[in-house]
Amino acid sequence: MSTGTTDATTLTVELRRDEHVDLRLVHEMFQTLGEPRPELDEEDRGVLGAVVARRGEVLLGWVELFWPELPETDAGLQWVLVEREARRVSGSVGEGSASEVEVLSVLVTAAVELAREAGCTGVRWCDTEGGLDRRVAAEVQAVTAAELGRVWRLELAGWQPPAGLPEVAVRELPVEPTDAELAEYVELCSAVLGGDWTVDDVADAVGADLAGYLTVDLRDADGRPKAFTTAVLVDDETAEVELVVHRDTSAAELLVLLVAVIEQARAEVSGLVVRELEDPVLAEALAGAGLVVADEWLAYRLAC
Repeated sequence: MSTGTTDATTLTVELRRDEHVDLRLVHEMFQTLGEPRPELDEEDRGVLGAVVARRGEVLLGWVELFWPELPETDAGLQWVLVEREARRVSGSVGEGSASEVEVLSVLVTAAVELAREAGCTGVRWCDTEGGLDRRVAAEVQAVTAAELGRVWRLELAGWQPPAGLPEVAVRELPVEPTDAELAEYVELCSAVLGGDWTVDDVADAVGADLAGYLTVDLRDADGRPKAFTTAVLVDDETAEVELVVHRDTSAAELLVLLVAVIEQARAEVSGLVVRELEDPVLAEALAGAGLVVADEWLAYRLAC
């Protein structure tokens, strides 16, 4: 399956069903980006197969399909675009280029064929990149399958911190944290987010050793973290809170955490974006900080 007229510019896709194809593609992407090859474990993630896009010999991106969990019959879909990951490394992701929409639309359409051959009734994916996913969903005529959460936004010009904040100490994680500092978050992440988190997982989540990331936390009476949030500079104008993890924390305490992020962000950008996933405590804190709902976080479905 291809579009284009010459070998150098032709966009081609290939259907892959070989075991651990996801690991090989990740390694190839890192090589393309000129980044060190990561150490990845060969684990069974329930991958049904993958669809890979190239222009000539250059890897553009891929989607992975996952076997549905019974009684569901739709395959899960996750995507990676090399161009987008390159911009993410440089701190300028943006809303998505026309070429990204083109490549991802072709990938999703081809993924339906792979899912159909496996006996699935459709493919579903989560809106992880806002406008880009929405444009692709419209391009391939996917429907909204579920509302997963909300996107909140704050324009930072003229913002003032709310009055009456509780006296709660906020600690900032160093840009280059030690393994011991990262290990303090492992139990909290495992308990709140599920799964067996490791120090490496936490390092990835908080952007350890990467410029443009900020992580702040709150501690309980025993000095253990009970809440933390990580924000990243998306581009020259926007910072995004990628993660808010909390346990036994009030909305007022989370508000203090958010204010600490906002006060640093407004020195560098003009807007702050936060994703909230059916979290009423976080929603109350966001509203208290002056954020408003700007968009919804959706799941999309394309039938086979």
